[in-house]
Amino acid sequence: MGPRGACRIPGQPEIAFDFLRKKYLSMSFSPALIYDFLFLAIFSFAAVKSWQKGFLAGLTELVGAVLGVGVAVWGSRTLAPEVYTRFFSDSVTARVNEAVAQSGGDIAAALQQLDFLPESLRNAAANALQTAGDQLPEKLTALLEPLFLPLVQVVLFVLLCLIVRWVFALLVRLLRGVNALPLLGGALYLSFGNKRPAKQLRSKLQAVDEAHKADLAQQPGQTEALDPASRGLCRYIADYGPYPAWKDTTTKYYPCGEEMYPDLLADLEGAERFIFLEFFIVRTGRMWGGVEDILVRKAAEGVDVRLIYDDFGSLLGLPSDFVVRMERAHIRCIPFNPVVPLVSLVMNHRDHRKIVVVDGSVAYTGGINLADEYINAEERFGYWKDAALRTEGAAVWNFTVMFLKHWNAFRPSETDYTPFAPRPEALPDRSDGVVQPYGDSPLDEEALAETVYLNIIHQAQRYVYIYTPYFAVGETMLEALKSAAKRGVDVRLVLPGIPDKKLVYRLTRSYYLPLLRAGVRIYEFSPGFLHAKCYVSDDRAAVVGSINMDYRSLYLHFECGALLLYNSQIAVLRDDVLRTLPACREVHLADCRTSLPGTLLDTVLRLLSPLM
Repeated sequence: MGPRGACRIPGQPEIAFDFLRKKYLSMSFSPALIYDFLFLAIFSFAAVKSWQKGFLAGLTELVGAVLGVGVAVWGSRTLAPEVYTRFFSDSVTARVNEAVAQSGGDIAAALQQLDFLPESLRNAAANALQTAGDQLPEKLTALLEPLFLPLVQVVLFVLLCLIVRWVFALLVRLLRGVNALPLLGGALYLSFGNKRPAKQLRSKLQAVDEAHKADLAQQPGQTEALDPASRGLCRYIADYGPYPAWKDTTTKYYPCGEEMYPDLLADLEGAERFIFLEFFIVRTGRMWGGVEDILVRKAAEGVDVRLIYDDFGSLLGLPSDFVVRMERAHIRCIPFNPVVPLVSLVMNHRDHRKIVVVDGSVAYTGGINLADEYINAEERFGYWKDAALRTEGAAVWNFTVMFLKHWNAFRPSETDYTPFAPRPEALPDRSDGVVQPYGDSPLDEEALAETVYLNIIHQAQRYVYIYTPYFAVGETMLEALKSAAKRGVDVRLVLPGIPDKKLVYRLTRSYYLPLLRAGVRIYEFSPGFLHAKCYVSDDRAAVVGSINMDYRSLYLHFECGALLLYNSQIAVLRDDVLRTLPACREVHLADCRTSLPGTLLDTVLRLLSPLM
């Protein structure tokens, strides 16, 4: 029967491989063990990088690692036999035949010529091939195949894993450019709608809202001096926001970011207790650099510094390790509604609010984000015209609670908000009308921001001036503007002259003809892009905030604003509009040329307006 080893190797490659595993490979490693070690190493590396890079980048790395390993395991097992046969089998066969020919059939001599094999393996193979005879080349080749095949698998595994992760990283970079494509976010909304992310947001935020309704109860004696229409509007916001109206508050209106910025830095420098910031866009540069320097110093001094930024809005502007850097500087940080590519594709329900609160006594809001174009330190679409409002006094409480509700929904820190209330000594010694900061949420059934705008239009007797960068409204808002103009109200819309999104610009212009025919006057800001979101009417009422006149702001995003009633800054905002109009090009009926293709395009854009 020959040597004992010969009985175990009848010549089939799969049995030969089993023998080799027992005689040699089991003493070192198996393919399965290699996969386990590789998976563990890659996953561990990705997990460490995740911690270092922050939540969004970390999850992206982990998802890429897992997908890469999964695809690599399947692909390497599937492709390895074909790759071995096509690229390695002939070479191995030729080398074996050459070694056997030179040895004259001596198994030991033939195996010694295969010096790329370990000695222990050559000895095991010699025992296994004692009875090979004339079939020595074929059996030796068959014996070597299951040895080399796992090595090919391992190489393919590593290559495929790297390729998949590279492709994944490329997709992430492409997704990061989604902000420049206004229809893509809409397409994702059409496909995925208000599904799981909205439910998660709703469950977290509504629980906090319910727990802190009492903090936002309307205090008596705040609105008695107002006319009935103004009191009714205040009551609506207080009941359905709920955000109360306040006296004991002063304000300052800023007609551009570069005027606001020095005051913002000065207020941040004066912080003693806490600084809260919440923005849609944070982007590295001069503006954020100045703010960051102060925040880092204040945090080192023991000031409670917290930052909420929208993950989608800031996707292109921040380094991947931004959160880690902030936390290391003792600046607590939350990326709102994190975007996880290929896992959570819903781009709606963004945090579009702009809020700064310092020590509970000073607050800022408006259209200005923390990026260089907002202070015209960087030119994008010509001159960047924006607006902001500084609030000091009792009304700051609304912004404080607004921020804390978002913060504690996702990073619970406190249940009692009273330590953050304005201190009595910090209240101004005079009142300037009534100020009512408010927020609007897409997770309830109340279109609060739109209703406030509609109330101002319906109550207007003399004029309504509106700043808005985007105009894509429903029939209710369109008819309100037309009706006001028809009854003799001076209705003026001030819009961008240089658009940031051309399709949205075309959509905005599709509303010109019916508005102009009704008597609404329309102006396009010629020097550049107008990003302010403001209403002013009759020297009585004004709104300054983050709320655009489009579907996303009015229905899908978290927004905020401040209603001013009989406040001195209403006249300042009115004068800003009147000073801005000479720099604009007024649009007339003769400018609105219509054609059948253009009308059809406008109709399609109107239908798609909720997606833009």
